Amino acid sequence: MKLQIDENLNAANVLLEGSLDIDNIGEIIPEIGALSDKYHTLHIDIDNVTKLDLAGIQFFYALKKKMKSNGKKNSYHFNLNRKEKDLLEIAGFSELFNTNI
Repeated sequence: MKLQIDENLNAANVLLEGSLDIDNIGEIIPEIGALSDKYHTLHIDIDNVTKLDLAGIQFFYALKKKMKSNGKKNSYHFNLNRKEKDLLEIAGFSELFNTNI
């Protein structure tokens, strides 16, 4: 998994690429969690996904809820292939995220 962060005054832009599944999503939780505490706004781009499962989706959903409950903002841009987009739809999360295929 590749994690790239661009920090500004009130916002952070995050680019995630690669495998976002139960085997490695834990690697980014501390860093993304710290960013969500530090900044008012997080913009997260997910691109070149090689693997996505419910653990990854649940992390992004929980982050979205946490930020909203703390009066903060976040946005997602998922650039997914058909398989990952279908997983979002089957799991009932497609309306929560901006997805492109």
